[in-house]
Amino acid sequence: MPAHHEAEPDLHTVVFDLNILLDVADLLGPPFTWDKFRDAAARHSQAPVPNRADSRVDSLRAVALTTTGRFAGPELLEVWTSDHIADLLVLKARQPRDGAIAETRGLGWSP
Repeated sequence: MPAHHEAEPDLHTVVFDLNILLDVADLLGPPFTWDKFRDAAARHSQAPVPNRADSRVDSLRAVALTTTGRFAGPELLEVWTSDHIADLLVLKARQPRDGAIAETRGLGWSP
């Protein structure tokens, strides 16, 4: 009789759109800290989905759900990003809110 082998858990990968990350940054305000993130996630954990009053809360909750590293049961979840995404996030966070066009508007955070 063959030995019983447990199936390897599936790996699911998430890549967040830059706007999701900017929503979270805008909701939390500068500077970003994981403590602020966890506090906000706990505070908004019972908010309705979708949150029609503030769509940034939906973005926060989406990111918060990925911090466990689990998709469902034993299935693994990873969040993928790149230097390009990180650099663009910093650029958009530092751009002024009142830029002339959408490409030059950001969150107005100081360096």
